Amino acid sequence: GQRVLSQLKKHRRVYVDASNSQYLRTYRYIFDITHKPIAVLRVDIKRDMFNNVQASSTFHEIVLLVLSLVAIIGMSILVNWFFSKQERLMSSFARFVPRRFLRLLEKHDILEVNLGDSDEKELSVLFLDIRNFTTLSEKMTPDENFEFINRFLMHQAPVISQHHGFIDKFIGDSIMAIFYRPEYHVDDAVSAALDMLDTLDSDNLKNNLGVEFDIGVGIGINTGKLMLGVIGSLGRLAGTVVGDIVNEASRIEGLTKQYAPSLLISESAKSKLKNKDDYVIEYIDEVKVKGKRKASRVYSIQRRKS
Repeated sequence: GQRVLSQLKKHRRVYVDASNSQYLRTYRYIFDITHKPIAVLRVDIKRDMFNNVQASSTFHEIVLLVLSLVAIIGMSILVNWFFSKQERLMSSFARFVPRRFLRLLEKHDILEVNLGDSDEKELSVLFLDIRNFTTLSEKMTPDENFEFINRFLMHQAPVISQHHGFIDKFIGDSIMAIFYRPEYHVDDAVSAALDMLDTLDSDNLKNNLGVEFDIGVGIGINTGKLMLGVIGSLGRLAGTVVGDIVNEASRIEGLTKQYAPSLLISESAKSKLKNKDDYVIEYIDEVKVKGKRKASRVYSIQRRKS
């Protein structure tokens, strides 16, 4: 008895005596309301029964552990798949709505965009159009025509992003691009335009497009304040820029059909160039752009040769 009591004091509340080969004897204090031990309770359990209980408990613990691991792995795979799909969706949306457009609207992602979201910005607008495309199209089948446009646009589009710009929209065989870098957006637009013109002179472009004929383009650049935002209806939204600056840029591009230079810029674009010394700028004419009451001055521009 003294041994049991000493073991209970040592183990505090429960003591298991395993010295008997057939039984396990469990001793436990019984306390009164003041938590003072007043008796000792003894329970004898057959070893076979105890071993069966232990084995069953261990088996269930192993099964529970395996199921938990399977559930954790399954949940991890599901979460990873979900976020991977979300990332792919966001990347797909970015092809239709450029990330830079969202940032200019101070939106984190496409989910925050709503009809009517807009902001006034000072930006530069570039229009590029393939010259005599109707005549070129007659030399190609519809499939060849479609492939030619895609290859041409894919060849020219990276030049725009390299100069801090993004494509607002493709209009058939034309490109409308926006340049946004504060204070330098005109220089970026001009540099991009000149680089695109340089690629037209290379045989490499003809090889990439699979054509033998020369390709010409007209480019017009204008700059100023315009509204950048989301237009459309509840069922169909589009991000774009709206304003007189955009219309005039398109009209200036059209003037390249009448004048020799393939690149023309507006008076406002010329005045806001930061690095004028890098270019040779020539006055072309003072013309009344279609849709405008006031005549506008347009200029040709090319890099100054060192």
